[in-house]
Amino acid sequence: MVLGDLNSFEWEAPITTLEAGGLTDLIYQVPKSSRYTYIYRGVSEVLDHIMVTPSLESIFLKAMVVHFNVDFPALFFGEDPTTGVGSSDHDVLMASFYVR
Repeated sequence: MVLGDLNSFEWEAPITTLEAGGLTDLIYQVPKSSRYTYIYRGVSEVLDHIMVTPSLESIFLKAMVVHFNVDFPALFFGEDPTTGVGSSDHDVLMASFYVR
């Protein structure tokens, strides 16, 4: 598994190279309306990825982006240490897997 802020879009060389090597990017399993992890100048973007091997993909259940940062910038709402809102300029991409 390769995951985190890879600072690359889906079509850029770092991501396509990992895909060519056999990894699957789980961001494509997130509904299009929620498929963003960062907003730059009003444009929703994907810079964060979870890429898995075929064996992990076989036990994959669901992926989602938890929008609690980019939709609620600290500039407007302030940081709330009890909730994590405004704690980053990226949102969290999560995936769940079935453990056998």
